[in-house]
Amino acid sequence: MGAVATRGVRAGETIGLRARFRDDLGENAEASGVYVHIFDPTVEDYEDLNNAEVVSGVASYLGEGIFEYIFTPPNIDGIWHDFWEGELTGQDLEAHFTFEVSASGLITELPSQLANNNVIHVEIPSGLQPLVGSALEDPYEFDFMTTINPGYSNVRKVRLEIGSFVRNLFDDVIQTAILEASIETDVITFYTADTNADVYQHARREYVTCMASALLLNNMGSGNLRSKTLADLSVEYDSSALHKNLDRLRECMARWEPQVIAGGLANKVTQPKGVIKGEYDPDRPIFSRLWQSLDDGTISRRIPAANTRERPAGKRRYKTTYKKRYW
Repeated sequence: MGAVATRGVRAGETIGLRARFRDDLGENAEASGVYVHIFDPTVEDYEDLNNAEVVSGVASYLGEGIFEYIFTPPNIDGIWHDFWEGELTGQDLEAHFTFEVSASGLITELPSQLANNNVIHVEIPSGLQPLVGSALEDPYEFDFMTTINPGYSNVRKVRLEIGSFVRNLFDDVIQTAILEASIETDVITFYTADTNADVYQHARREYVTCMASALLLNNMGSGNLRSKTLADLSVEYDSSALHKNLDRLRECMARWEPQVIAGGLANKVTQPKGVIKGEYDPDRPIFSRLWQSLDDGTISRRIPAANTRERPAGKRRYKTTYKKRYW
């Protein structure tokens, strides 16, 4: 039997101890009478099976000459020993392997408990003392947003598009609009098998920026005050700039949406690879069958028939047809 690589397990967990039997030609072979004896690290005399933790454990055959014994070690740290025995073509085979059991304590890192696309609200109570010795007199609260995913644009890009309108908005509000636009972009990207990466990524970034900007402007425009009158004072607000920007953003979305849908291959998919003759083509084949009626007493039978061909006026293609013969 060939040697087995170093194996290890923690105490209380399950390990699959495996061994492979080969014949004298080096071929994998299914042995018979396969048993496993397992000794803990404290044992020195492996000849006495009374010292074994497992005596004559029955292994399961997995195929390709491989046997496996499932073992759950107790809380004993160190190098354990597993002795294998079996019969193969009249030969008694034995092998000695080892595996390590770890029963000591273990420190593992705790993964982040903050998920993507979350708004986190933090409250710090008063009385908290920093290292300098002073205490926090009043409670302190703040919010922040975790990383958005997907996010195909950024706050700076949106502010470059409509900065004068959103200068009083928090970054988290703009980030949320970018998130919603990015999710929409993923939904309408139908062609993903073979994309034009450079064009697609640029189109996606522009489309998300324009959609996020349009979402924000629509919300702002719905509550705009058009005019206000107080006694003899009358004020009218010009909202044409907002509507012009909305029109510009809609044009931007219409320009880049085909590339987003087609994975950057909008020009390619609009070019036909071939054509099929239509219904009104003068040489379009006529697929049909003509029938000849035969009267047999009171029964009328119809059989397929074709004995000539003709070319209709204005066409170049002949069609097979039937012409009744009179004798």
